[in-house]
Amino acid sequence: MSSPSAEEESSVPLSGFSDHDAFADFYHRTAAALHGYVTKVTRDRAAADDILQMAYLRLLRAPRMDDAHRRAYLYRTASSIMVDRWRKLGSERRHLASQPSIESYNVHHERTMDLHHLLNEQLNGRERALLWLAYAEGFSHEEIAKILGLAEKSVKVMLFRVREKAKRLLSSPMGGEIEHE
Repeated sequence: MSSPSAEEESSVPLSGFSDHDAFADFYHRTAAALHGYVTKVTRDRAAADDILQMAYLRLLRAPRMDDAHRRAYLYRTASSIMVDRWRKLGSERRHLASQPSIESYNVHHERTMDLHHLLNEQLNGRERALLWLAYAEGFSHEEIAKILGLAEKSVKVMLFRVREKAKRLLSSPMGGEIEHE
């Protein structure tokens, strides 16, 4: 994850920033957290790099806005790019990716799987995004709703459901395997 090169910077208009230094400052303050969010949700570091780059390029072409709106815009844009990417992967690949790992059936490993692994294997992308935005990034329900394009009340309900699902996963005797909803 590196900042845009000088050649790339000079070829992209900075409609939302006063100058390249302002963009560079904003990038350095936000890139690591955004990259962490995208990597967590996609579980693919290379895809996260691409999504991060696309999100910042879209931000550069967006109208001028304050830093708080820029940050929300970045997360909303990255979330939209992830959804577009998932749609392009096709139903077969999504189906294979959503299947539990062999280890989740192995009785010897059921108690050694850590929370991170368990939740990553059993939660879908939207569920991981909800948890990450709420608890890792500290976004409010209203901000999460804007980022993911949902109603605020839906976010509250969905967060409740994913927390309940996580509880069931952690208490399941099969090492976290439950029926997918």
